[in-house]
Amino acid sequence: TITIVDSTMKLSLEEKISVQFPVRINVKGTARDGYANVSNVAAPNLITLTGPKSEIGRVTDVCVDVDISGKADSFDTVGQVYLVDAYGEKLENDRIEISETSVKVSTMIYPTKQVDVSVNLTGRPEEGYAVADVSYQPQTVMIAGAPDDISDVSEIRINDISVSGQKDT
Repeated sequence: TITIVDSTMKLSLEEKISVQFPVRINVKGTARDGYANVSNVAAPNLITLTGPKSEIGRVTDVCVDVDISGKADSFDTVGQVYLVDAYGEKLENDRIEISETSVKVSTMIYPTKQVDVSVNLTGRPEEGYAVADVSYQPQTVMIAGAPDDISDVSEIRINDISVSGQKDT
């Protein structure tokens, strides 16, 4: 026996939209001492979300996590895409269609090296004045790169700082 209790149904209709979002890569952890994470690239780097306008409007970021804890080499990984709202909270929404649910992340990790910074002055101060001292910060910087690229770097020179015509600091 079938009994009809209510013969009406309420529907809410809403505009369906598609919006592209860039993939934001969230790096978790830190590389091994003496190494630095210099870049992360997602492929694809754009994800299309399709769904009700009000639901798409709640999305502020499309993210993927990559963990670099203790890493000393560049690597590729595949991560699951997730949606984030304005409060930084993950959105669970089965009414939004995501064009790609996972993305490949290429992570570049290079060795680091501490090098000195030097300043090269040019010109002459105004008549009757002389350069008494050159003070600048930082005195050293950390660089990162492929071993062949940074092995011969011993300092970073800042050239052509003009003191021509100067009479004060």
